[in-house]
Amino acid sequence: DIVARENIEISSIGIHTYVKRIINMQIYTRVGSYRGAEKDLSQWTHVGNTTLLGKGLGVPTMLNEGAFEPILIRKNQRQSFYVTTDGPWLRATKGTNEGEEIYSN
Repeated sequence: DIVARENIEISSIGIHTYVKRIINMQIYTRVGSYRGAEKDLSQWTHVGNTTLLGKGLGVPTMLNEGAFEPILIRKNQRQSFYVTTDGPWLRATKGTNEGEEIYSN
């Protein structure tokens, strides 16, 4: 989830992949939290598809500019994103505690 402290526009997303190969990506978003929608794609809005070259472990792979139209998140609005691939290519991080702030604008 992203909660905007000020109006922000999301125009690209960085991911991490296990492989250095061509990957087909699908991008979805929804207003509000991802909670309760993790297993129900009908609650998400499909915003784009893209094909890109994964850069492998430890190197961020940015989705191609124009993979989706920029998404405005207004001050105090919560927005979620779901990025998926045609195979087991994405690498998730352990991160921090769920709900804990990682970055801020």
